[in-house]
Amino acid sequence: MVAVPGHTVHYPEEVIDDPVIFAQKFREYLLQNRSLFEGRSDLYLGGWVNDGNLWLEPSRNILDEQEAVQLARETEQIAVYNVATGQHISTGGTGAGG
Repeated sequence: MVAVPGHTVHYPEEVIDDPVIFAQKFREYLLQNRSLFEGRSDLYLGGWVNDGNLWLEPSRNILDEQEAVQLARETEQIAVYNVATGQHISTGGTGAGG
């Protein structure tokens, strides 16, 4: 999975503990980024918890690992996520693209 830069948001991790607030934030995110997702069957909305925050961002599932790492480097992503192995692959990026 390679993040699509410019669409990353984060909320306090506690949002996960309240299903109503989580659903509200999730819905708001999708509505604010509706045009990005419309007509794009190759985009997925991913989330992870890090440093006390819940992060949400759209990502593309690129099956070729080399291609995924190259795209991530071009967009300054820190890592890609390998769905098959459950591992993060460092790209050496700065994270500025997210």
